[in-house]
This record gives sequence, C-alpha cells and structure tokens, in this order.
Amino acid sequence: MKVLLDEMLPVSFASHLIGHEVSTVTREDWKGLTNGALLARAADRGFEALVTADANMEYQQDLRKFALRVIVVPTQEIDDLAALTPSINAALSSAAPGRATRL
Repeated sequence: MKVLLDEMLPVSFASHLIGHEVSTVTREDWKGLTNGALLARAADRGFEALVTADANMEYQQDLRKFALRVIVVPTQEIDDLAALTPSINAALSSAAPGRATRL
C-alpha cells in the first residue's frame, strides 16, 4: 500500500511500516499545505493512506471526497509509534477509504 506520513510525524518512522511503500510530506516537499490540499494531492498522486497525529482532520475535512484511508495516531513520539506499528499496520489493512480510523 502506498502510505503518506503527515509532516508532524518523525520521518524515521517510515522505516517501521514494512511491506508498504511509505513516503513523507517532507520527502514529497508538501510541507505547509492545508489539510484539504494535502489530502487532494495525496489522492491525486496515488497514495492510499495517510497516517497523521492530527486528531481534528476528520472533523475539518470531508474525508469521503478522498479515496484515502486516514489513520489517526495518538502520539508523535518515535518510540510510542514504534510500539503502535502492529496496530497501524492492522488499521491500514482494514480501514475503509474516505474514513478516519483512530488508534
């Protein structure tokens, strides 16, 4: 699955999502985009999922407009994210496009 990590998450976390094609907002040079512009660009570029710590995104955006799974994680800390990797992978596999899944 082609996965995008939001800019607030550590770039190094990309290496934890084994089995996925992972990029970051920083690597894509999309830092500073509004949530709506980010979701649209990610969907247009073939990303299937966005992993973010932005707990408000699902309330600020109509996620049904985008063919993206949005996985909302409760932390930005690399050690905590690493511990959540199995749950994140499970959410990536089971989440529906156009919806947010909170961990």
